[in-house]
Amino acid sequence: MTAWIALLVSIAVALVGFFSWRTAHQKMILDIFEKRFAVYEDLIQLMSVQIRESYLRDEDFHKFVRALDRAKFLFGRDVSDYLHRVQEDLAEARRVERDDRIPRNENAHEVERDLERYTALHGRLAKFYADADLLFVPYMKIHQRSGFY
Repeated sequence: MTAWIALLVSIAVALVGFFSWRTAHQKMILDIFEKRFAVYEDLIQLMSVQIRESYLRDEDFHKFVRALDRAKFLFGRDVSDYLHRVQEDLAEARRVERDDRIPRNENAHEVERDLERYTALHGRLAKFYADADLLFVPYMKIHQRSGFY
């Protein structure tokens, strides 16, 4: 009789342990999702400023760099590499914008070259939304099934 009671208590303890592990695991997945989504929202907000104003202020650029630093721990190398390319484009856009404020005597060829470079740069930055969806969405999916197991 005591053997049966011990067996039932052992099974109950094992079930409690399993469900505790399961709850902790699901909480961890939700926490990671929330951190990833916060980084994604920050990046979307900062890129909307860039696209709307064609320029990021220093504080916004530094927010982007901090979001990039967080992203490299939450996403794969594909996202990190892409965000580094976007950071380079943002830095170049800031340089172009700053240089445009300085009056220069340029010939028509230089002006046309700079305009093409500027247009290509802003075209790449404007693609951020489409590129971000392709890169970020797979990391945002919660692949946990609900149910007993």
